[in-house]
Amino acid sequence: MTSDVDLCVSIVSLWSREVLDGRGYGDYRSMGLSGGQYDILREVVDAARTARRQGKGTQYVGTLTERQAREGCVSPVPLRRARRGAVVMSGVGPVEPDGDTRPLDPPSVAPHVRSGPPARRSRRHRRTTAATLLAVAVLAGGALLYLTRPRPEPAPEPRFPSQTTSFRYLYMQVRDAGTTSAEFEFTMQAFTESDAPVTVLGISQPYAGLSLTSRPATPLRVNGGGSRKIAVTVQVTECGKVPRNAGLPFLDVTLRNTRAKEAHSYILGARYARDLSTALEVACSNGFR
Repeated sequence: MTSDVDLCVSIVSLWSREVLDGRGYGDYRSMGLSGGQYDILREVVDAARTARRQGKGTQYVGTLTERQAREGCVSPVPLRRARRGAVVMSGVGPVEPDGDTRPLDPPSVAPHVRSGPPARRSRRHRRTTAATLLAVAVLAGGALLYLTRPRPEPAPEPRFPSQTTSFRYLYMQVRDAGTTSAEFEFTMQAFTESDAPVTVLGISQPYAGLSLTSRPATPLRVNGGGSRKIAVTVQVTECGKVPRNAGLPFLDVTLRNTRAKEAHSYILGARYARDLSTALEVACSNGFR
């Protein structure tokens, strides 16, 4: 059988989590709490909020909440002092705070008022008391059912952007050998598998003699479950610092989604490596060094 202290700890802990998550409602009567339990709840929530502001984790806050609730439910030490000097005690007993949260006593019958035979008054009093106790029991049961209702599973945390994003090389446009331009352009397509969008923050490559610009310019957004073409213009700034025969060239791409920001290297395949080598050969044979 659950003791009064365990029941007090259970109800105060559950309502503490509700209030901290922003789902608390009503006054202490609608929450199924006594005045003393309501004071314990306020002390526990204040301590938990202080721990959150100090950067404590969820597990620490949960442990602190349950420990504070148990200390408040079993300790006879006064929690705080009311406005007119009345001491509010913790625990599960009927001690109530001084103020507007004290339940009102039923109005007493003036001695000089005759309201019927004593037996009739006694039966009416018993019916009133039974109805009040039934209402309190229903209210407490409803609050307990609400607090112990099944909770939906939290949504899974999204994957890292590099795990859901891929790039496919499409084609390259190389200038004619007779031109003096030292740049060329290739097109690739970005794909994302997740429902969440991914932002491409930057595109670069490891060779010191090349610089890249993209169209559309970064940062650019790839919608969740979709794709987007990206045209990349490569400018050769110094032929002596670029490979004439690129083996497995790769692109450095910086990505961001709701989970994280990552820098990841992508290899676009053998066809891209072959086309890149041809483009570099043409660019550096146009009289540019």
